[in-house]
Amino acid sequence: MKGTLYVSSHCPESQEVLSQCRERGLDFRIIDITEDLSSLKEFMNLRENEDFFKKAKEENRVGIPVFVFGDNEFFYDAEEKVDWEILYQYMKK
Repeated sequence: MKGTLYVSSHCPESQEVLSQCRERGLDFRIIDITEDLSSLKEFMNLRENEDFFKKAKEENRVGIPVFVFGDNEFFYDAEEKVDWEILYQYMKK
C-alpha cells in the first residue's frame, strides 16, 4: 500500500525523514504543506478531523512529518524516531 508523507520544506525533521526514505528507496506520495495553499488545506482538513492529531495539537505542534496509509486508516508520527519495520509492514499491504 502506497502511503502519503506530509512534510514541510521548512521542517528539519521532515527533511531528515525524506532523506531516510530516499536512502531506503521507499516510494511515498509526498505532500509539502508549505508548497502551496491546496496542500496546506489538505493537511489541515486531516489534522482537524482525525483524532490521531489530538496530542500534536495539545502540544502546540503542527503534526508533521506524518505518514498516512490507506483511507486514513493508519497514521504514523515521524517526529520521533521512525520504526521503519512498522512502515515496511504497511507498505506491503
